[in-house]
Amino acid sequence: MARSNVPEPWASAMEAVGAVSPQTGLPSLNALGQRAGVHTTTVSNLVQGKTQAPDLDTVTKLARALRKPVRVVAAWVGINWVENRPYTPPKEADLLDASERELVDNLIRSLARQKTGLTPQEAEEASTGGRQAQLFSHK
Repeated sequence: MARSNVPEPWASAMEAVGAVSPQTGLPSLNALGQRAGVHTTTVSNLVQGKTQAPDLDTVTKLARALRKPVRVVAAWVGINWVENRPYTPPKEADLLDASERELVDNLIRSLARQKTGLTPQEAEEASTGGRQAQLFSHK
């Protein structure tokens, strides 16, 4: 059986979401690029570790295409994530009624999901203790 030139953990993640060549059934950088809306050369450079400072928008697109949290894919390309202190709303938040607070809470949850690539359930699990991941630096 033929082997893929795509390294792990990329190959397994690509197979899991069907980012494979229709001819060979092997992980395909072209298929991943199409799913993510990212040029194949960019995908190849990231997967092969040739990109020194990966663009977070590109990493986010790849994470979504692979159905992985952004922090996981970021780690694959050498971006470190650190825990951030819990969010404390400004004192003016006391002026909001219950429905307004719920709207603000839902907005925050939506923004966090977009940044992390997590599903609502994964985001809820990750928020235990009020912590959130944040992009910090490259290795």
